[in-house]
Amino acid sequence: MRHNDRCLKILDEMSEGIYFVDMERRIVFWNKGAEAITGFNSAEVTGSLCYDNILRHIDEFGVNLCQNGCPLQHTLDKGLPNTADVYLHHKDGHRIPVHVSISPSYDGSGRINGAVEIFFNNSARSALIEEVDRLRSQALFDNLTGLPNRRFLDMTMSTRMGEFSRYGVETGILFVDIDDFKGINDSFSHLAGDKILSIISKTLNGNVRNNDFVGRWGGDEFLIILSRIDIEILQRIANKLITLVSSSSYYDDDGRSIPVSISAGGTVAQPGDTVMSIFSRADKLLYESKQNGKNRVSVR
Repeated sequence: MRHNDRCLKILDEMSEGIYFVDMERRIVFWNKGAEAITGFNSAEVTGSLCYDNILRHIDEFGVNLCQNGCPLQHTLDKGLPNTADVYLHHKDGHRIPVHVSISPSYDGSGRINGAVEIFFNNSARSALIEEVDRLRSQALFDNLTGLPNRRFLDMTMSTRMGEFSRYGVETGILFVDIDDFKGINDSFSHLAGDKILSIISKTLNGNVRNNDFVGRWGGDEFLIILSRIDIEILQRIANKLITLVSSSSYYDDDGRSIPVSISAGGTVAQPGDTVMSIFSRADKLLYESKQNGKNRVSVR
């Protein structure tokens, strides 16, 4: 086996996503780690331009980096290594936060002939895996989405409010609701609705902080419990999640595009709050977002 072949075999087996592009940003190598993280296998992407409706990197403001501000293109243009935190579009439809590191590659005469990008899932949630497995056995998870269910959320919120009242640990919540979900079910089918619920649950769960919890409250509504939070951070997180959901693509089994957005109501715990009072306040703020045009968050 030649030296280059041995190197490629080693790279192919790495858990990090690794791909090579030429100067046109045409993908010439795609390893198994990239397959596992993105859902796209090598045969689907090799030979394609990286901006050809594959990963569709965006930043937290929804800017399409593949068309405007691509960190990989910057490396090709400047010949300098580059890093970025971006959100890629998984083959199944949800958004995944990834950290990317890009370096130029050179030919035998020292000219840049492409670049290599290494990326990994940046969810920072691996520490929860053991606890998640334990809780699954206690019927605390929703069967469709795999998220914590309402029983789990009630228990967690009671604990968080206790920490707030005794120790002053900041606590906040976001009620999130899929806009016009009944219309999706009526126009595209309940199977399409279930698919939308599953995709959105992955986007929400993959893009909150490590100590925050996303759960399915019921129907098309989700609850996010956030710790060590203030109103500005709460709004920033909510805006990011709304952008990620609305910038993703959703299709039914017949390939029809489904328009999807979410609305949210968020609040932080205040002195004298109970679990019920903070829930009630967030629910009213969610209703306010719906009344004011949807695809937005209201916080107080």
